[in-house]
Amino acid sequence: MKKYIYTLLFCFCCFGKSGAQVNLVPNPSFEIITVCPYWGGALYGGTAPPWNSPSAGSPDLFSTCDTTANGGVPFFNGHGYQQPHTGENIGGGALYWTDVPEFKEYLQVQLINPLVAGRTYCASFYVNLANYSVFATSNIAMYFSDTNTYIPTYNYLNFTPQITSPTIVSDTANWTLITSQYTALGGEQYIMLGNFYPDNLTNLTTVHPGALSSSAYYYFDDVSIIDVTTPAYAGNDTSIHIGDSVFIGKPNESGFNQDCIWFVNNQPIDTIVGLWVQPNTSTTYILQQTICGNVTYDTVNINVYGLGINESYVLNSQFQIIPNPSNGTFSINFNSDYKDIKLEITNILGEKIKSINFSGRQLVIDKGEMQEGIYFVQTTDEKKNVINKKIIIQ
Repeated sequence: MKKYIYTLLFCFCCFGKSGAQVNLVPNPSFEIITVCPYWGGALYGGTAPPWNSPSAGSPDLFSTCDTTANGGVPFFNGHGYQQPHTGENIGGGALYWTDVPEFKEYLQVQLINPLVAGRTYCASFYVNLANYSVFATSNIAMYFSDTNTYIPTYNYLNFTPQITSPTIVSDTANWTLITSQYTALGGEQYIMLGNFYPDNLTNLTTVHPGALSSSAYYYFDDVSIIDVTTPAYAGNDTSIHIGDSVFIGKPNESGFNQDCIWFVNNQPIDTIVGLWVQPNTSTTYILQQTICGNVTYDTVNINVYGLGINESYVLNSQFQIIPNPSNGTFSINFNSDYKDIKLEITNILGEKIKSINFSGRQLVIDKGEMQEGIYFVQTTDEKKNVINKKIIIQ
């Protein structure tokens, strides 16, 4: 049975430093709705708060909760067939319509926080051309504003958008990502989506002659505004008992999940901001995050023991790496004398850098040819207990 979210109280929570809201667009995939949008044509009426219309046009909201096919997903009466990019709901609007000259529809929302002057953001959203559209266009744009807009007109809004599709979007089967970097002037706290050009300047191509709708009608989903300097966050190293699960990464966010890839042993395992894992052995998880071409990495070590929690804690404190970060020589300091310790250092790609068999209490290591970056130190004792820790070489 599908679950739908209906709410009259709209709020967004912060989760502290590691889990704070990253995407500044609230309700980015229109999943929070106040009522099922039967017949569509409801986005301007507050059904997916805080999204609204900045003009007299009537952008639409479509949902799987509508089983009448008037405004439902995946079949939209009068527009076409499309599954949401994510979730259960999508927005929609006409960017061109021959029946009414200059007619345009827009989607508007207030950001969670205003943009900071001089800071660069990755702006992105997904679009799909409705099947029954005669035309396709490249004038699919995002406009940043410092004020809330409402102009009682059905005509185009004469603003200069900062983000515009570089090509005509004519794909009716797949979702197309429109994305670009934007350096803020400061104070921008509203965005609009739509076509900000008059009919005579709208770049059009005919894709479905004789289709039901003499328009260029587009669906919208997964809108995001993200600071490009946002670092990857995989979580804190931890220890669990065998059979237990643990959450790593950040709370999941629409419009941000697609920027993340998780790896284990250099193999991708998921594309999401955060996930539950249940490793059977001690495992290092690597998170690769790409925001408008800016790539960052983070790692988290999950140490797994078939022991009680007190014994796990003792084992996890078995050794320390000092100093960490290090720009030269560092030492592995054990809490007592150990025999037959196998120590391996690998890079973020899983390539083995050093392998050492050791007995004693302290092992001094020179970084040698280790370049700047993140490395993993794994120790295996004579009882086959495995401990993973991370060191940063500067």
